[in-house]
Amino acid sequence: MTSLGDAHPRDPSTRDTSLLAPAPSRRGLLAFVALFLLGAVALIVALLLFAWPSGASFTPDLFTIDAVDVPQPGEDPILIDEGRFFLVHLAAGEGTHGGFGDAGFSGLIALSALDPRSVAIARQSNSGVLVRDDIPWRPDMRFEGRTGWFRDPRGGSTYTKAGVRVFGPSPHGMTTFAVAVRNDGSVIVDRSKPTPGSDTNPRRTVPYSAP
Repeated sequence: MTSLGDAHPRDPSTRDTSLLAPAPSRRGLLAFVALFLLGAVALIVALLLFAWPSGASFTPDLFTIDAVDVPQPGEDPILIDEGRFFLVHLAAGEGTHGGFGDAGFSGLIALSALDPRSVAIARQSNSGVLVRDDIPWRPDMRFEGRTGWFRDPRGGSTYTKAGVRVFGPSPHGMTTFAVAVRNDGSVIVDRSKPTPGSDTNPRRTVPYSAP
């Protein structure tokens, strides 16, 4: 009989390894990572689809606005926040003020919400950093006997409904983007084709008839 003091430790090589979990293979690990990434992408896409408004879609610089969302002539501009621009439906002769702006015909115009002064400062500094300083539409603002203006809350630059600058330090009027109208009445705004704003903004309208 062997006493406890004479017992020898068990040889590790004789341990039963049947209960040990096998180490994952490289192929299995790669498959797990791929499934994880695929699931993450699917979740992000689902969240974007859920949060994206039904009235506007885009593919990087092309934004489509459904016909039902296009404002009537003379109505307030609508902001397409994802594209940082306003879609404006000007009535004939609208968008001028006190000698500023050239009167044009009724139609659509797309105005960049970016403050031209902020853009100019970012370019001059070569920093490439542009602070989000969007210009809001203020339908109740009264200025020089007229109600309804675009007004930069920081610099004070003031623009007509057509984006014509009438006051403030901005170097020019609100930048416009190319606009095209489809047969079904939907509107395409191309942000890759900007034109600096000027007194000619009211004449850049694209004719539009609701379907």
